Amino acid sequence: MCKWIWRLSQGETGLWLDFLRAKYFPSDNFFASTGSGFLFWNSIQALRPIFAMGAKFSVKGGRSTRFWLDLWIGDQPLWSRFRDLYNIALEPNFFVAQAMGVSPPGLLFRLELTGSETTSLGNLLTLVGEVTISQGPDIVS
Repeated sequence: MCKWIWRLSQGETGLWLDFLRAKYFPSDNFFASTGSGFLFWNSIQALRPIFAMGAKFSVKGGRSTRFWLDLWIGDQPLWSRFRDLYNIALEPNFFVAQAMGVSPPGLLFRLELTGSETTSLGNLLTLVGEVTISQGPDIVS
């Protein structure tokens, strides 16, 4: 099943790959696909979080890389490095394109930040400040 996820994430084509893309994620974003379907698709969906744990994302457009949950900058996902901010994030599943599409980055929190959280936010903004969003699909390796 992981081989199917790999093929889908790499943009490979073929009869069944094209069918899955057309039916379940017409926006061409496998990691944002939702819904259930036939048993084969449900099995792929069940393995998606496991696949994402071992994947490294190279951000281009940022539409298929989750800001907090995926490994795309540094050596660990941002939720792990900035756990204090992740725990109070208003939208923990949003994508890099959503966060980085505005300046300053669109990070919203459920609570007012404390002193240590403000320091963490400054460190996070410094880290992601070097990232530029471009055209094209994100690359998974």
